[in-house]
Amino acid sequence: MEAQWLAALENGVYHPASIQLQGDAPPHLFDAVRLFNEGQYWECHEVLEEVWLDTPYPQRFFWSALIKLAVGMHHAARRNPHGARVKIGDAVRLLPLFQPNFAGVDTATALSDALRLQQALRAQPIDWVAITNKRQPVIIVQPQREG
Repeated sequence: MEAQWLAALENGVYHPASIQLQGDAPPHLFDAVRLFNEGQYWECHEVLEEVWLDTPYPQRFFWSALIKLAVGMHHAARRNPHGARVKIGDAVRLLPLFQPNFAGVDTATALSDALRLQQALRAQPIDWVAITNKRQPVIIVQPQREG
């Protein structure tokens, strides 16, 4: 079933505007963003997974994209090239489906950051010092507006 939903998204059957989340972003999102931006990528993944588990398709792929980005960053921080490449690659595949923003998240910036990191991970050999010294990917969330 997951493959069918993903194919529908990638083939443009659903437009991000038609699948926006209803209501406010889950409170866990703000905790996850704080953890991600503090470099606590594994902890971010754990928080996002709670939201992901309770979300139906096709919105579930949005949370999956953020989880993959967090896990990819976790692997990059641990200098695990295979894990970083695979998970950042997964995020790069999913983030374009939710452009330029979704659930208040600036997905355009997240995708740009992930693409930049993906390029750096393709270098042979990987310059881990340069990756560490560059601006790290961030997740930007627009504040919720009071009704």
